[in-house]
Amino acid sequence: MIAQAGDAGVVDIFSGETVGERFEVDHFLPWSFVVHDEFWNLAPIIPAANRNKSDHLPALDLYLPRLAGLHAGILRQPGLPPGLAEAYAGFFGVDPPQLVGLTQQWIEDRYDQLIRPLAQLAANQGFPTDWRSAADAGDAQDSAIEGGGQVIGLIASSRYEGNG
Repeated sequence: MIAQAGDAGVVDIFSGETVGERFEVDHFLPWSFVVHDEFWNLAPIIPAANRNKSDHLPALDLYLPRLAGLHAGILRQPGLPPGLAEAYAGFFGVDPPQLVGLTQQWIEDRYDQLIRPLAQLAANQGFPTDWRSAADAGDAQDSAIEGGGQVIGLIASSRYEGNG
């Protein structure tokens, strides 16, 4: 298990708030664009931010390094399930044993190289761009109402816990 809801240090990449027991898993690039649940595109966030973001593309200069940092932290955890290691390796274009040697800067650079072109394709298809959370936009809308959410492990799926 990499992280559970409420573990110390799991932070919403959009609001900067510590993720508590009630959170949602956001698709950084909207699910309606990527149509998958690949782990490299997911982040735990507070429910209000998830509702506010909806199918918007986040402001990449602000949030892409945070997404990459979140996943770099996951890669530093001991005992990465083999299926998850294979998924990350496939995303990064490396062999699974190489994951342990990846630096924070390399991961951030690779996220930038891989996500920006996808975000541009999504923008070209009409997805709204440059979304910012209330914490970064000075708008209290996405922190005003919190609800919904579900307590789940960040790696709850046997797809990533098993051997493939």
